[in-house]
Amino acid sequence: MNENILETMQIASPCRADWNAMDGNDRLRFCAQCGLNVYNLAGMRRAEAEMLLRARGARLCVRFFRRADGTVLTQDCPVGLAAIRRRLRLWTLAAASLLGAFLAWFGMRQGYRVIPGTRVFMGDVVSAKPMIMGRIAAPAKPHKRDF
Repeated sequence: MNENILETMQIASPCRADWNAMDGNDRLRFCAQCGLNVYNLAGMRRAEAEMLLRARGARLCVRFFRRADGTVLTQDCPVGLAAIRRRLRLWTLAAASLLGAFLAWFGMRQGYRVIPGTRVFMGDVVSAKPMIMGRIAAPAKPHKRDF
């Protein structure tokens, strides 16, 4: 068989069965329509997928994703892993943004407001001048001697 068996394999008659309706896991499911096990090559490492194709021969049903350049995506495909990491990063950023927005909303509902550009300090007050209360008196007129 070919050295690049994944890139050269062809599907004789594409199946329209719904993968999500089949019983099984991410690597192997049973198709009730054709009575075959369906192997998901994207859930396997490249070496496992190649070994499976060589061992099982023609009567094998597989599910796979082929990129525009002809490369079949497998579990250890660096392009596929990069896409997964990128999606995970975006979801993490979205979750952090939602959490921040919720905390800001919750803080405003509690009456806590931080004015942009101000600094917030926390801690014990060490010393404070006593508050003076009373009626405001007009300043005394200066004497000529004070000049």
